[in-house]
Amino acid sequence: MMIHEIAIQGPQNKASVLRSIQQIAPMAKFNRVTGLFAYATKSGVDLLIEVLSQHMRNWDEVSKRWLISIDFARTEPAALKRLISLGNSEVRVPYFDEVMERNFNPLTCFHAKTLILDTNSDYRIGPFGLVVGSANLTVSGLSFGHENALSIMWKKKPPKAFRRYFYSFFEELRQIEILFDLAPVLDQAMIQRYAMKRPKIKRLKSEDDSPQVKRLRGKKSEVTMVKAVALSTGRNLVVDVKYVVQNRGKGLPGNQIDLQRGTRVFFGFGVGQVPPNTPLGSVKIKYRNHSVDCRLRFGNNSMDKLNLPRPGIEGPLNYSNKTLLFTRQSDGSFLLKVGTPREIRGWKKTSRLQGTFYEMQGGREYGVFS
Repeated sequence: MMIHEIAIQGPQNKASVLRSIQQIAPMAKFNRVTGLFAYATKSGVDLLIEVLSQHMRNWDEVSKRWLISIDFARTEPAALKRLISLGNSEVRVPYFDEVMERNFNPLTCFHAKTLILDTNSDYRIGPFGLVVGSANLTVSGLSFGHENALSIMWKKKPPKAFRRYFYSFFEELRQIEILFDLAPVLDQAMIQRYAMKRPKIKRLKSEDDSPQVKRLRGKKSEVTMVKAVALSTGRNLVVDVKYVVQNRGKGLPGNQIDLQRGTRVFFGFGVGQVPPNTPLGSVKIKYRNHSVDCRLRFGNNSMDKLNLPRPGIEGPLNYSNKTLLFTRQSDGSFLLKVGTPREIRGWKKTSRLQGTFYEMQGGREYGVFS
């Protein structure tokens, strides 16, 4: 079995690089992870580790090795500390002393962006997984920026027709082993040296200083980083609605629905915790020829409450026992659609395939997809 795909990530296809990793990680019982990245942020490391630990069945026992540069002082010391803290993990920095002595201006830039999953043996035997492209180990690189990635995976040997090509490819992979052998093993003392010298150097802003990434960070987050990225990057949100409170008065169909806490991220709000009954803001929802500013708040029942276009006036006749689809528009609004049984099956299937399908405590299903 062999898989090879290309991810072209951008505003219309966010998190496609991350999905490439999510797809490959659970497909075999890999026992080694090798990551080579030019720059790393703490948030980017947290995101990758959360994805790998969720999708690799033997994550705790997996051998982990990382080659991360400090060129131009862009890598965060906290990212290096996080990688070292993992079990069975070794971090190396190419040209560490030379780069430090040259005030982080390297003679030879280390600009790799490669993730390899294997069995710590001959690449030709398998299983083997590779994701290589342009994305740094940052939330922006893995989820938001214009990035490309090629992913290849096979469980045993590559197909016979491609074997000659891949055997020459394996010879090139030996260069990675040479790089690891030449780079010094990072320890806490080296990180301290780097952290102390780094503030004295004028640096470019990090990729993860962008507003869309900052919105996903917080010490008290309502959702995990992986889920926050999924909600923030998904173009579509599908959600089952069951009972709807008659908030408009007796005998009138209600228009206020409960969403899983944290779903607010899909609509452009932050991940941070807020007290119950806190207004979050307004969401512009379009249904057919109507465009309505709808209120979103965090309710006393610890769920995100969204008011929808009034039934039978700006919206559909009712929302009870329906499955709704919200689609993000380029102008920041959200298109609302009530699904048919066939459409609902398709929406949920796509969400499951992308690994972004969830269930609320009461059993209602929801998910996002591109």
